[in-house]
Amino acid sequence: MEVSLVDQSGGVAWNQAVQELPGATFYHRFEWREVVRRHFRFTPLYLVATDSTGICGLLPLFYVRRALQPSVLLSMPLGVYGGVVAGTEEVRRLLVDAAIGEGEKLGVGYIELRHQSPEQGAQIGDWLTDRDNATFQRELAATEAAQLKSIPRKQRAEIRKAQGIELRSEFSRDIEPFYSVYATSMRNLGSPMFARRYYQTLIELFADHSDLLTVYQGDQPLASVLNFYFKDQVLPFYGGGYPAARPTNAFPFMYWELMRESQRRGYRLFDFGRSRAGSGAYSFKKNFGFEPKPLHYQRRLLKADSVPDINPDNPSLQRMIAIWQRLPVAVTRRLGPLVAAATV
Repeated sequence: MEVSLVDQSGGVAWNQAVQELPGATFYHRFEWREVVRRHFRFTPLYLVATDSTGICGLLPLFYVRRALQPSVLLSMPLGVYGGVVAGTEEVRRLLVDAAIGEGEKLGVGYIELRHQSPEQGAQIGDWLTDRDNATFQRELAATEAAQLKSIPRKQRAEIRKAQGIELRSEFSRDIEPFYSVYATSMRNLGSPMFARRYYQTLIELFADHSDLLTVYQGDQPLASVLNFYFKDQVLPFYGGGYPAARPTNAFPFMYWELMRESQRRGYRLFDFGRSRAGSGAYSFKKNFGFEPKPLHYQRRLLKADSVPDINPDNPSLQRMIAIWQRLPVAVTRRLGPLVAAATV
């Protein structure tokens, strides 16, 4: 058995392994390597373990250099999940050891592996575990009526109110109006966003695994979400809305429409993605009937003494958020990509 680095030519075999190996997620797909290459100055280091039968383990890593912060070897910088994919403990240890070796050669401050579960983790000591983030997953019901009934009463009432004012949903592959809606939403939250071309790249590279859902009142878009599809799962990833989305209940209506359509297409699992405990998104997902499951983001300190605190609750970040919320949307569109790249 050996561990080696994979270049661009290894994408087909890598994605085949992602389809077959237990624990692999959408964020392990090889297309993310190209997404990052096009839009960020991160160096990909895709580790693969092979034996006589072929690929038996994967670990996608990126060398990320940040201004005024320690450099990091990170899996995955843009994904909710990442980390080691391995069928056995031996393979897992080989990949983790290889990651540590790469980190030491590069002189990084620390290594971060974004594991979905403790079973994927390093489990070899000297790793710090961050459980501040949770994922929200739930199986879709067998019928539309059963799916609606599975949603708590208050959220069902909001969906019906939205239906009563004749909101409508539309699936497309056109980056507009999603980008305009999302840019405004992120500014209002005080969060920087990536450039328009980044979201366009996602739609292009994941052409068979993505779409956009937008909710309208008449001809006016209210809320929009970019979705990914993987195996039997649907993963709403980037979503937001104009201020009018809240009083019209466009958000619960939008996710209900996504559940309804995903069920019709034959998907089994609705993955609401990552949220930090105590956040509004965390509460929204719980109120939709989803139970949080802690994520296991594991860090190994190398040259750094500690991991930088980029929690939005950090007082220094709160001041920056307040300033960002007062900027015009046009300004945040220009500045956002520069700031966002430093916080992945």
